[in-house]
Amino acid sequence: ALWSSGNVDAMTLATMVAEPETFGKEDLDRWVRVIDYSTIANQFAKYVVARSAPAPWAVTKWTKAKRPFVAIAGWDVVSCLAMEEDGGSLDLLELLGRIEAEIARPTDSGQARHEQFHDRHRPAQQGAAKKGDRRGETNRPGGGRSWPDGL
Repeated sequence: ALWSSGNVDAMTLATMVAEPETFGKEDLDRWVRVIDYSTIANQFAKYVVARSAPAPWAVTKWTKAKRPFVAIAGWDVVSCLAMEEDGGSLDLLELLGRIEAEIARPTDSGQARHEQFHDRHRPAQQGAAKKGDRRGETNRPGGGRSWPDGL
């Protein structure tokens, strides 16, 4: 219920109380599909995915994703697993090669993703500001960008 609420604070709490050992591939995919904020992607990667058995699978799939926040989660899992003594059973040299090859390629800029987030959340922020209450900033308005072709 916390994760599906769409509330940033509730989703953050959900990552902290989740039991990563119970997550399968389908669970991880279901959760990552609703992420539209980089902080949530970071929290989810660190507290849930990197501590789950399918973490290497998530890296393989998500680091190739078209959806920016799915890719962010995937690369965050890489950074978490790379800190482990065995590199989290990842082929870090292969991933480094991908990073080197892809880093020069133009992509959707971070600024564009930042603006997209604020465009989606601005109505809630404006409504809260009119009421003189800042709590509304974490509420997500409906709608948003649709991401075809899976992740």
